[in-house]
Amino acid sequence: MTYSLAFALPLLLLWFLVLPLFLLSVLYKNRHRLDVPQIKRRYAFLYRGYIKSRYYWEFIVMIRKYCLLLIVVFGRFHSANMQVYACMYVIFVSYYIQEKV
Repeated sequence: MTYSLAFALPLLLLWFLVLPLFLLSVLYKNRHRLDVPQIKRRYAFLYRGYIKSRYYWEFIVMIRKYCLLLIVVFGRFHSANMQVYACMYVIFVSYYIQEKV
């Protein structure tokens, strides 16, 4: 059991933290050049469909999904009611952020 956890934890950190933060930093550096064909060809899948000034919104959506996933996975140690309330809280906060931005 510990062997699989030792293998899974670095991969979780890579996919849930390092890769999204790296992509966000690349978009942030190129935020004024998002219409350049080379940048558009590589990274448009991350910001296509959003307003140009909100190029980062896909990462807000990713954070919401990750939070819900963490509640479902690690919430099994708690009651179902706690999972529902935690998920409702995440959805409420994401709705609030969306309304403000």
